[in-house]
Amino acid sequence: MKRRISLLLALCLAGCASPAKDPQNTAGSTAAAETPSAETDEITSEYNKVSGSLKDADSWTAEVRCTYDMSHENTSVSHYYMDGIIAVQDLKQDPKAHLRQNYSSDGMDSSLSGWFYDDRLYITYNNVNYYDDMRINDVMDLMLVPLEPADIPEKDISSISREMEGNDTVYRILLTEQAAEKWFTGHYDFYGVKDADGFDMKQGIITRKCSAAGDIISETAEFISGIKIQGMDVDVLYDSSCVYSSVGSTNIGLTDQVMAVTGEYLHYSEIDVDSISDYDTEADSAGADVIETLKKRLVYRLGYTEQADGTYLAEYNDGESYRFDFNNSLFIYLNHTSSYVYSWRGDTGGFGSTCNYDFATDTGSTTCTEETIDMIRNVRDFLKMELYYCGLSIDDLSAYTGGN
Repeated sequence: MKRRISLLLALCLAGCASPAKDPQNTAGSTAAAETPSAETDEITSEYNKVSGSLKDADSWTAEVRCTYDMSHENTSVSHYYMDGIIAVQDLKQDPKAHLRQNYSSDGMDSSLSGWFYDDRLYITYNNVNYYDDMRINDVMDLMLVPLEPADIPEKDISSISREMEGNDTVYRILLTEQAAEKWFTGHYDFYGVKDADGFDMKQGIITRKCSAAGDIISETAEFISGIKIQGMDVDVLYDSSCVYSSVGSTNIGLTDQVMAVTGEYLHYSEIDVDSISDYDTEADSAGADVIETLKKRLVYRLGYTEQADGTYLAEYNDGESYRFDFNNSLFIYLNHTSSYVYSWRGDTGGFGSTCNYDFATDTGSTTCTEETIDMIRNVRDFLKMELYYCGLSIDDLSAYTGGN
């Protein structure tokens, strides 16, 4: 559960890009699709016009769902599931929103709900209340499923079909292999599958349903890829859906009573973790200094284990881990074979030998990409949340001058 709020707050603080237009092609040159027929041209043109009233609507509701299934030889390795709903209104002048989400990750369940108004999101996460300042686009990004329909250019389409379901029209697009990788990594994948060892995109399908009036009803996406975990071939099935309703007529029900209640929330950085938990044992009590307190609470509160080399490790999601290296003042995030580090002593971060980033000057080495810098910033936010759960902060760590 704590991993999910870490991700959510990282998105709150740093934002997450979910471009609805053609994302930058990170998969290299795109192989040419088969020469389209006149009918294919017609269907493609029609497909990219079916957002209809959603594009200009001032309010709407979207129900979303997303799953990642990882399996080896038909045996489940890891499973992640999220479903939620977001209602938005007054998008053009004074945006407001109400959202709810449920998560399940390998047996760990959690929930989140929130009200957004006056550029502030008031959040209840597993019965903990707090707020953070952000824009409406950041709130939409928190849903972890693209809320704006994808406009697929003709060059990315391997084949497209159109069929009727009653009065509704259903378009099914099979992406080229290169386009499938581009759209998955640049538009849909928030989990970071692309960073896994041996990532190989196999297939991508996008399906869109629209009404007789040309208004979009739903969009679903399915991507199949492969990765390697400890030398084992693992199949990854990503599946998501977004179903729209009440376009132009949504009212989120923001009342004076709701505003009075949420007005009592504290900024997430001001929440006293000890006051909302029942930690009262010797194992959780403060140590002789900041480092000793952190070590005790990493083990007691967050399930870290001390390693033979003196580091503290938490593994989760099969291939991901957080590690505290106190001897070198480092926090390390490992996603399969990709390792990102943050130094709380120097307020710097890095990704292998390819990128070093200085937070104080907001500068990176010449080989850094914007994507890598964004991830390094996220890792710093991951650390903030681990410390938050332990009743500490980065300032506490950086101000500590004793030995480790």
